[in-house]
Amino acid sequence: MGPANASTIAAPPAPGGLTDGCHLAAVAAAAARIEGAAEHARQRASLLATATAHSGWDGDGARAFEQREHELLGRVRRAASELDDAAAALRQHGAAVRRELERRDAHLGQWLR
Repeated sequence: MGPANASTIAAPPAPGGLTDGCHLAAVAAAAARIEGAAEHARQRASLLATATAHSGWDGDGARAFEQREHELLGRVRRAASELDDAAAALRQHGAAVRRELERRDAHLGQWLR
């Protein structure tokens, strides 16, 4: 067996055999899916607002509906914002993990010299 170097010593595989890069890619993919869900929620809220804005309804029932719609749209938009926050947090976590892995690899490389 030859001498150890940074290319022959790697982090042990994670459960399921995934490498660090695979985990980081999975985090990025999850963040993208969450961002997509947030955008979808915003689009649906916009469609609902547009569809009901020109209903021509009048009276007490229409005002009650508009109040409920306004509350619902606010909740959907807040949920979309929270999804955006979650995606950003995942991306920040991925970046922090990447920096730590780079630091580990640099340290390991120095140790092996």
